Amino acid sequence: MPLYGSLCTAFSTMPTGGFSPNPANIGGYLNPKAELIIMVFMFLAGMNFILHYSLVRNPRRLIANREFQVYCLFLFAAISIIAADLYIHKFANSLLEAFRYGGFQSISIMTTTGFTTANFDTWSHLSKIILFSLMFIGACGGSTGGSIKVIRVYVLLKYIGQRIRQILYPHAIFVLKSGKQPISDDILQGIIAFIFSYTLIFVVCSIAMTALGFDMISATSSVAATLGNVGPGFGLVSVNYASVPVAGKLILTFCMWAGRLELFTVLVLLTPAFWKG
Repeated sequence: MPLYGSLCTAFSTMPTGGFSPNPANIGGYLNPKAELIIMVFMFLAGMNFILHYSLVRNPRRLIANREFQVYCLFLFAAISIIAADLYIHKFANSLLEAFRYGGFQSISIMTTTGFTTANFDTWSHLSKIILFSLMFIGACGGSTGGSIKVIRVYVLLKYIGQRIRQILYPHAIFVLKSGKQPISDDILQGIIAFIFSYTLIFVVCSIAMTALGFDMISATSSVAATLGNVGPGFGLVSVNYASVPVAGKLILTFCMWAGRLELFTVLVLLTPAFWKG
């Protein structure tokens, strides 16, 4: 890659920013080796930064980390399904090329970096719904990525499993844990409140975007992409947001602001009691 392009890409990869000086983004460089390097560092940027120390000093501790395991599992599943889908439906000329495009886009969307190497809006509905789902999961906690975060999704899934077991064994006592660490009720309640608030804002803003005349795919993906600080969406916002009217830009600006500040900071600022205090 050119020196200027490589510097800009490096400074846009680790902060999961996703901007490129090339008008066609990373795909405009037509450089598979550069894409592979960017994929590696997007993956690292999506990790909890505390784990970077473990990666250097004690790799076993990294592998044993539950959030990292779930992070890898989600990515592995998404890449495998999308690559197979691209190959089967002839969106790639070979299986290797399918993994190249599917792998890059899955990591880019899940880490909320937002780089692109292909027009994924033309892919099949299966690939697009998986990418859409990754917009909500996001990167690990303690990373520069946005969205809900892997640790919250993991804890919520553990809690759902615990509730199912509690129904099966009503007299048993279960302790919710992440690895070997117990999860307090305060943390659990905070996670549930965050995910509910995130979903509520997504629904309300999606309805507002639809009211402005956007089709359902463009409306929901624009809100999901901005609320999660991902960047590209589907439909009318797959390339850029130039077609969004002023009112829509204000809604999506709010989504970016709220998503970057993890919702509650913004919700507190919007509470009258905060200003009276």
